Amino acid sequence: MIGIRKWQDFNSKEVLGSIVDTVIWEDKTSYIQKDGSITTNAFEKLPIKVSKEVTVPIDSFVTPINAIATVYGNYRNELSVKAEDIKVLPTNQSTASNQEVQPKLVKQTR
Repeated sequence: MIGIRKWQDFNSKEVLGSIVDTVIWEDKTSYIQKDGSITTNAFEKLPIKVSKEVTVPIDSFVTPINAIATVYGNYRNELSVKAEDIKVLPTNQSTASNQEVQPKLVKQTR
């Protein structure tokens, strides 16, 4: 976890919860590239919206609880992740390897 901030409605400025800024530490997905190149999302920034105020220590390893990911954008290249909560992992557990996290993926319709 690299930061935390308020999640606010753009128009009303009502606080909806927290945005926990995270970095993808490990990416076990096999991506198939047409040109044969290798890619990964490891070390990409990933904000997670949580519908309540949360307190998470900086530099801690976290995993989202009941996450739903929505793909959007003109090229379907944007991702919004919302979760019920954030679980702080024990300090001796550097990744969520023991507990695979697969968010439910929702395709946004226009």
